Amino acid sequence: MNGVPKTEQRAYMRILPIEEGIVIDHLLAHTGLFVLNLMDYTGLTVTPGLDYRSDKLSDLASRIAGRAVVVKKDIIFIEGGERTDELISEDLKGAIKIVSPTATINYVKGGKIVDKIHPIPDPQYLGGILLCANDNCTTNTEGGARRFRVIEAPTIEDVLNYTTDFQTKTPFKVQCCYCEKQFFGPMVRFYTGQTLRDVLEGEGRFFRK
Repeated sequence: MNGVPKTEQRAYMRILPIEEGIVIDHLLAHTGLFVLNLMDYTGLTVTPGLDYRSDKLSDLASRIAGRAVVVKKDIIFIEGGERTDELISEDLKGAIKIVSPTATINYVKGGKIVDKIHPIPDPQYLGGILLCANDNCTTNTEGGARRFRVIEAPTIEDVLNYTTDFQTKTPFKVQCCYCEKQFFGPMVRFYTGQTLRDVLEGEGRFFRK
């Protein structure tokens, strides 16, 4: 909405400011509900906003693509006082960075942003949000905690290019810390059963754990 003040944009989006909590903004469209699915937001007030046109992301994607493109975003408002302080784990930050490296995590107190994480640091390891593709891995046969070393992760350019044409590559390669096998592309699955491309394309977006 070019030329429209942010306060009017917010009113148009029918979203009210929160007093205390977290706002995850500039999530690429289709990734918002996936991110929510990774959280334990019991007892919190959650308001997801889905598929809003983002001039910021559209401008960035247009510069990368060398042509005019339109990119939409999701935004998540989570309100619940001190309970929200423990909501964003390092593992969750890593997952957000993988599926939506454009995202910003805002911490709000007294109706004002008191801290902001952007860009989110690249994850070195990911935990239980991923599944090991090796059926014989102890994490599959005996259970227990999962942990993966991130060998290669998609960049902002990779993800934005993919969301505009669904044809370009989205490099994602990890190594299981238990069986030490490496997996990439469609072999890397989140515990929801989705691949990275599934998340970006909105496949299985309404899965609930």
